[in-house]
Amino acid sequence: MNAVLKLIVVTMILAWFCSAAPAQTAADEPLMLIRMPDEAAVVNQPPDADIARFVASRETYLHMAPQDLMRDRELARNVLGQSQIFDELSQFQAQHNMAVKVKFISWSDAFRFFADYVSDPSNPPIVAQLGDTWAAYFRSLGVMPYEQRQAWDVRLLWYWKDMVNAEEIADGDGFVAACQRLHEAPPPELVAPFIISTAPDWNLLHDLSVWLYNAGLPSLISSEKKLGVLPWKEARFAGPEGERAAQFLINLAKRGYVALPEQPSDQIVESFLARKYAMVIVGPWVARAAGKRLGSDWESRIGATLPPKIGANVATTIKGGSLFVVLDPSHGKNLTGLIRARRLVEFFGSIESQRRYTHALGALPANQHVLMETPYSGVIKTALERGKTYPEIPEWAPVVENLATRDNLYAFWKRLSALADTRSVAGQAEQATREKLILAALHSAEVDINKELSPGKLSVLWPWLLALILLLTAGVFAFVWSQRVERKRIAELRQARDLLATLQRGMAPLPEPPHAGGRAASHDPLTLDIKGYPALYLNTARRKVLVKKTRSEPPEEVIHGAEYDLFRHIIECLQVGWYETHWIWSYSIWPEAHPKFPKEAFAIHCTKLRKEIESVWRLGKILGRGSYHGGAIPIEVRDVHFYTDAQSEGGGHSIWSLFHASEQSLKAYKAKQWEDARHHVEQLLQIDVENWPGNILLCQLAIQNHADKDDPFVRNAIAFAHKQRAPYEHAVEMVANLPEEKVSQEQKDRLHSRLASLLQIIPKLPPLQPGPQRRAGRTPWRTRDQLTDWSSYLSGKEQALAGEEIRVAQEVKRFVIQRLHWASPGEVKDHFREFVQDLALDESRWPDERLPSSEKAFKYRALDYVLAGIQHLSDDDESKAVTKAQNLRKLWSTRTQLSKRLERELTDDEVYQECRLRYRWSRSGFDHLLEFENFCHPQPFDDSHWKNVDPEKG
Repeated sequence: MNAVLKLIVVTMILAWFCSAAPAQTAADEPLMLIRMPDEAAVVNQPPDADIARFVASRETYLHMAPQDLMRDRELARNVLGQSQIFDELSQFQAQHNMAVKVKFISWSDAFRFFADYVSDPSNPPIVAQLGDTWAAYFRSLGVMPYEQRQAWDVRLLWYWKDMVNAEEIADGDGFVAACQRLHEAPPPELVAPFIISTAPDWNLLHDLSVWLYNAGLPSLISSEKKLGVLPWKEARFAGPEGERAAQFLINLAKRGYVALPEQPSDQIVESFLARKYAMVIVGPWVARAAGKRLGSDWESRIGATLPPKIGANVATTIKGGSLFVVLDPSHGKNLTGLIRARRLVEFFGSIESQRRYTHALGALPANQHVLMETPYSGVIKTALERGKTYPEIPEWAPVVENLATRDNLYAFWKRLSALADTRSVAGQAEQATREKLILAALHSAEVDINKELSPGKLSVLWPWLLALILLLTAGVFAFVWSQRVERKRIAELRQARDLLATLQRGMAPLPEPPHAGGRAASHDPLTLDIKGYPALYLNTARRKVLVKKTRSEPPEEVIHGAEYDLFRHIIECLQVGWYETHWIWSYSIWPEAHPKFPKEAFAIHCTKLRKEIESVWRLGKILGRGSYHGGAIPIEVRDVHFYTDAQSEGGGHSIWSLFHASEQSLKAYKAKQWEDARHHVEQLLQIDVENWPGNILLCQLAIQNHADKDDPFVRNAIAFAHKQRAPYEHAVEMVANLPEEKVSQEQKDRLHSRLASLLQIIPKLPPLQPGPQRRAGRTPWRTRDQLTDWSSYLSGKEQALAGEEIRVAQEVKRFVIQRLHWASPGEVKDHFREFVQDLALDESRWPDERLPSSEKAFKYRALDYVLAGIQHLSDDDESKAVTKAQNLRKLWSTRTQLSKRLERELTDDEVYQECRLRYRWSRSGFDHLLEFENFCHPQPFDDSHWKNVDPEKG
């Protein structure tokens, strides 16, 4: 046996080591950075020896073999020109003691590489460089938990100041006039006034977009909803604005004002700096190339401005750039890898790295402080403010930028360049044909895109939409038919109500005839010896109602069939008391009702009865509604006896059981059979705990020492009697001056009689035991009843609150929404409503002494509750969800206030020291909170909203 146990233990230890080893290995592996070469490439394709030496010298930070570069000489030429990226990785490793390596891929292969990588959940998280037009695709896959902009890219019109004036090229007419002037009297070495690259790369789309936007096109892809409801994405750049932009370019080409060589953008820039062309539209990297070629005073010779407007209200341009993102195929399962990757992204976003790295690339940094240090920062700022980004849709990368689209745009630019080359030899008819082919390429690109967007999808979904329309039509027809049937049922209900009214008038109380001293006739049914007729009999087996007006008369059938169900339900509700059937007030009618009578019509009938009780009798508040439930007066039907020869259906009170227990207890009390009387009273109170005769009779037994005052039934009866006194005093005062037509004298006498009975027995009863007392000197800012009204108002019942209370509730809600600005306002409102409901209903968690005692305390408790909800925090063994949210709020508020006081960025140690002084946090707890913050800190978080938040509250 011992040998078997030892074998099991050894097996478990080996299994643990085998499972832990891969995890340990994964944690020790370097973090991967995947990016495209952005620094200037070497001039010539490098030989194998140079590639091998480069890889060997960069082995610490390069995750590539020499063979990877030898297979792609153009990629090798670009990679060997990279230098600054390795310096940045060295800085990062020195600061964070974390190994990291970089792998370079070409822009043409990048999107497919990243898409394939995130498709395998076993891949670890990596840091990747993405164009911002690709980000929406990876966000839609849920594999991009963190992102940060690295650099901006805007397209500017660069020009030689001695050839062109910035003011004359502000619009299309001035631009054409400047080109004409340079074309007719060209300076030395000038080939053409303007140049556009037609090399097959992404710039085919960018160069066309500049002119489309300046022609007045709002967006390349329209996302306006179809019919105001249906989501709709459709390319519309071949419309009037697109044709205007194309015609402008055609005119430039026909007149020889533009050169369209099939050369990459870096060669175009070199030709421009050689003064072969007066103007060019490219990105900000011209500044770096001009500084190398022309010296430090290049800004005195070369200017930059926005491209000319040719139909738009103001000149604009395109803006984009690149992002550093975390790609996580595991969807959050590799927590350690996510933390490491996020630190690298944050490092590249720091001011120091932005200043070094973007300067080396000649790019525009994303950091505003570093951006202001770049040449022509004023023009660049205007370009960023006016510039238009491409639509952020997941389909942009795989559809709009796909190969087919680039083929169409390539055909557009090649046909345009062919028009420029043959302008002198082609006839007018041939030129017109070429112009139509240029516009056809633009339309073809739009059609190819729309095949994959909403118009193309609609062609597939159209049969299903047709089926849905037919289904909705059938539903509307069924609804109209049901309304017709409902109107017919309402008419039948009116007839039943009329029958009930006739019965009520025929059942007026009659004086009891004198007895002849003998027993009743043998055919009389067994009745209880209680004064008053007529007597009403409910036969549940045959669903009939019979009435007997005198003792000697036989029962008469009054109503039967379906009308019986309605009548019996009303009588049962009245008999057990309205406070036991409060659901009638909310129009929730019994679910097993016969379908012959619609629930809505019955609810209207009950509502009219309620209004009569409240407005005519003025007894609404003491009939068991709201907080007055403890002082309810049951409504009883006088001088009508109810019997049944069968048990009632469902779970409601049985009328027969109720009256049987009541009559037996009264009969035993009159016969001085105290034990039997107490037994029957307890049976009665088990059926109806608020029964008036039962509670008063039990109090009488207690006063006469025939019942133990410590018995639970007796204690409840004594409490019932004490609670009934104030409502009955109020009721007597209310009905005293009411006329006979509103409250009969018999009803007034009954109220007086009951009040007299209460005043007689209450002094002989023990005093009512006081309930739990609130903490001295502390009152809640809003009581539980007021919070209930708040909950009703937040659920959509605007009449639930007065005007001043609505203003206060809106102010608290605005406070929470403003602090949680990154979340959806609708989501914040839902969690805020749940918070108010918890305060109002959950007395175990929120007893009266814990309710917020001030407006500030209420606001900050609401803020912590809602923050925990929108961040999906949960309770665990260490702390509650609200406590986690409170600690996050304290951390954010402390960091914001300290940063404002010191006017600089803070280190984690400085924030820890401040938190230790304020809250006595330990270092381990603070570090744990920082790790927790990494996944709860929202992307668009704005510190300015937390400057006035008091971290001590809540």
